[in-house]
Amino acid sequence: LRPFIRKPPTLNKTMATADEFKAKGNAALQAKNFTEAIAMYTEAINLDGSNHVFYSNRSAAHLSNGDAEAALADGEKCIEVKPDWPKAYGRKGAALHAMKKYAEAEEVYSTGLTACPGDVALTNGLKEVQEAKAKTEAQQSSPFGNIMGKLMGHPKFGEWMSDPVMMSKIQALQSNPNAALQSAIGDP
Repeated sequence: LRPFIRKPPTLNKTMATADEFKAKGNAALQAKNFTEAIAMYTEAINLDGSNHVFYSNRSAAHLSNGDAEAALADGEKCIEVKPDWPKAYGRKGAALHAMKKYAEAEEVYSTGLTACPGDVALTNGLKEVQEAKAKTEAQQSSPFGNIMGKLMGHPKFGEWMSDPVMMSKIQALQSNPNAALQSAIGDP
């Protein structure tokens, strides 16, 4: 008698692997089909939840699709799975930046730079967040706030805002209100 030897089960050739789903997700992301990309990365995660790249890529797809909250969740999971990978911090930082949570984004980029010193992408991300934060703070401290954007879009004032003389007076008021007012008082 011949002993019964059990053959190991063979994988169904039609069953996709996590890497195949990732490749399909990458193609969809590149084609700007963000919903399809998210679905493909989700399938990859369902097959292998330990691969940090899947969370990173899905985070990018969510952010490109305008869903910063979901991008943030995947960025956080990516850091949890691979805390020494700079791109993980970049994903979370980018999501927070999109949400205009500048202080939190700064903290994430700084933490990333502590874990991965000298990373160029994290350094650039931190710089961009700091610039956005400074710009927002400057607008908030200005007595005009974001009134310029509102006036330019207004049907009545939009025409005035396209006048270079008017714009130079408004810019003078924004940069040095006291001097501009003194000049305006003396201008007949």
